[in-house]
Amino acid sequence: MKFSFTNNTLTIAGDDIVADSIACFLSTYQFSQVNNELKTDGLTANGFVEVKLKNVKEIYLFSDYLKSQKYLLDYNSAMLLFYQTNELVLKLKQVGLYVPVFHIKDFVVLSDGEKIWFVYIGLNDKKIFRAVDGEIIVPLNTGSGAFFSPEIGIKRLPLKVNDPYGCSIYAIGLLVKTCIGDDNIYATKLYWALLRAIEERIYLIV
Repeated sequence: MKFSFTNNTLTIAGDDIVADSIACFLSTYQFSQVNNELKTDGLTANGFVEVKLKNVKEIYLFSDYLKSQKYLLDYNSAMLLFYQTNELVLKLKQVGLYVPVFHIKDFVVLSDGEKIWFVYIGLNDKKIFRAVDGEIIVPLNTGSGAFFSPEIGIKRLPLKVNDPYGCSIYAIGLLVKTCIGDDNIYATKLYWALLRAIEERIYLIV
């Protein structure tokens, strides 16, 4: 998966884009598609998608943005990361797609000079999996620096997962918790959201 940003246009290209994920991506981040040259077999697609971004002045790799913030997001940014990523996961769920593992390298940060957006661009078939009878198969290699739920970490891969949405929410929660740390979030909306995403799933697995 490759991306570029020129003249307020974000281009995502690859030979293994999950076809149904494009509509979810566009509606989550409210992007306007301006060009689409995808050849699809119904499951994956080969080519590129261009979307127009209004008022976006800068784009960063999430890893670079975190470094500029001394590897800790402020509360509002962490809340935004959790909300926007969860919104994408919910839309993917509606078409039977799931992201059980998240990587920092699969996000970019857009800025208009005042506001920011955390955009997930891992739209390929190594990141997004289609459920069959409510289950997905997580492959052998999740990659280094990954955020995933406990059963993926403690069981032998490849692994059949019968609650892929729960895995996704746990992974998002762990990602956000890592980026914000534990300071100054107790009893906030984000605190309770992370508690539900992470702690409750641990209890279910145990």
